[in-house]
Amino acid sequence: MLAIVLIVLLMPLVCNASDHFTDCCQSTVVEIYQFSDRGTVGGLIQCADGSQHQFSWDATGQHDVQNQQWSRKLKRAYSGADHPSKDGATLLEVGSVEEASLIAALRCWVDAVLSMEQQERILAEQRGMTLSMSPAEYDAQFDKETLRAIEALGVVTGLERQRAAAAN
Repeated sequence: MLAIVLIVLLMPLVCNASDHFTDCCQSTVVEIYQFSDRGTVGGLIQCADGSQHQFSWDATGQHDVQNQQWSRKLKRAYSGADHPSKDGATLLEVGSVEEASLIAALRCWVDAVLSMEQQERILAEQRGMTLSMSPAEYDAQFDKETLRAIEALGVVTGLERQRAAAAN
C-alpha cells in the first residue's frame, strides 16, 4: 500500500521524466489485449500530445513438468512493440524511469476509469477470493473501456508490486 501511495505522490515528477509517455497523466489506453500464451499483454497508449506508444508486459510463467506447476518469474515490461518478441521491443528495467512512466500512464488512466472501490473488488475477484460469476458473465457486465481498464489494472498492479519488491 505504501508503494502505491508513493507512486501516486511522485506521479507529477515521473510523468515528464521520460519522452516515452509524455503527459502520461492525461493519457488514454487505446488498446490492451492478452495474447494466446495467457500471460503476455500488449497495448497502445495515446498521450495528451497525440503521440502513441506501444507497450507489452510479459507475465508468462515457466512450466515445471517434473513438479507439475508453474514457476513464478520476473514479469518484464517493454516499450516500442505490443509483444516482447516483436521488432522494436525495448526492455524496461525494473526501477527505471521508463518503467515508472509506463506505470504512471497506466495508473492515471485506470484511476480515471475505475473508482478505488471498483479496483479493489476487481482485484479481489481476480485473485479468486470471490468468484461471483463466469468469465463470460463477468465481461458482459462492462463496456469496452471498462474492460480495457480491468486488463490495465492487472498489468499496473503487477508492475507496482514488482517495483516495490525490487526496491526492498
